[in-house]
Amino acid sequence: MTGMAKDDYQKRIVDNDIANTVKADKIVTVVTIQGAAVMANTRDTAKVLVFMNQSSTRNTVEDVQIDQSRIVYDMVMRDGKWLISNMDILSDDSLSSRVQKTDEPPSGAVPIPSAAPSAPASPAPTS
Repeated sequence: MTGMAKDDYQKRIVDNDIANTVKADKIVTVVTIQGAAVMANTRDTAKVLVFMNQSSTRNTVEDVQIDQSRIVYDMVMRDGKWLISNMDILSDDSLSSRVQKTDEPPSGAVPIPSAAPSAPASPAPTS
């Protein structure tokens, strides 16, 4: 990690001593990546969308908590390695706040062509 992602990790995980809490509460977590896609990239930067499921149990509780996450990682190439520079966790609320709600098309939008006119129907044969 680097940049904001490294600072955020330090603040949320290291400074709050999450590792000891996980050990004390006997938390077991399994992460499964359901899919990933490159949203944008250059030679030394990338933006990657990851769909991740995380299941967790605590102590001897039989219930398993499952969290589905959508995360956008901003990445940079440094010394031949890809590093995460920022993480944006997407939620239903954060997505709806980003969606433009308008009846007007964006400027420069090209209209969808209408269907080609159909040929006139042939007259019915007369007997």
